Amino acid sequence: MKSFIFILCLLLGFSSTSWGQLSEKEGDLRGFGMGFHLSSRGLGSDFRYLYGTPGSNWLFGLRAYGLKSARETKIESQFQDRGSRYVFGKLNRLMVLTPYAGLQREWVPRREGAYLRLSGSLEIGPALGLLRPYYLDIFVPSPIYQQLGTPEPQPYNPDQHSYVDIVGVSSVFNSGFGKVNLHPGVSLRAAALLDFAQKDSYINGLELGANLDFFFSDVPLMAKVNNPRMFLAITLGAVLGNSWTTAEVEK
Repeated sequence: MKSFIFILCLLLGFSSTSWGQLSEKEGDLRGFGMGFHLSSRGLGSDFRYLYGTPGSNWLFGLRAYGLKSARETKIESQFQDRGSRYVFGKLNRLMVLTPYAGLQREWVPRREGAYLRLSGSLEIGPALGLLRPYYLDIFVPSPIYQQLGTPEPQPYNPDQHSYVDIVGVSSVFNSGFGKVNLHPGVSLRAAALLDFAQKDSYINGLELGANLDFFFSDVPLMAKVNNPRMFLAITLGAVLGNSWTTAEVEK
């Protein structure tokens, strides 16, 4: 939480900080980009559209990312080579879709003969949490001989399944896609982008960010613990894209 507050306060300085000399390009800015992110809570990606002026523009986009509980720890199956690692006590998987809008401004503009440009952004949007059951392969003994049996995919139930029953995590095709529950909320994001593209028309950089997702009800990810409504994640990713000005198009 302290990391998010620090980055948020830093970016809120947009309105009161001198940003230095902006690009001399004329005309309105347009562009688009895609980001791929690794975070402390899972993997994610996003698509963004840029609209504004060089040095200051609006962002509109869609993010998709997974969130996991900080309590998750994978363990080995007691079936050893016949099993697979899994998270004991995990009830559900959470995927989040966030359509967002935000403001991006340059901290350090790209100057003539230099490749680096540093910018920051603030974004907000609804968080649409898609919750689906966590499926495990459960050993079902044969009615004839208890030592023999077959693994069957079942959603984890702490009242029915124990460590000795679990073979491992089930196939992605048995992941409860038909049993999705919606958990709505709000998502905030603060990020800094280091763009090292060699031309103004390209976006090619690394992005460090902090996501704060707040859901309107508890999200049941783990069994027999207090599940939170709020998730903080630090992200690091790559952003690729293109940008142009209306003046360039009109030439």
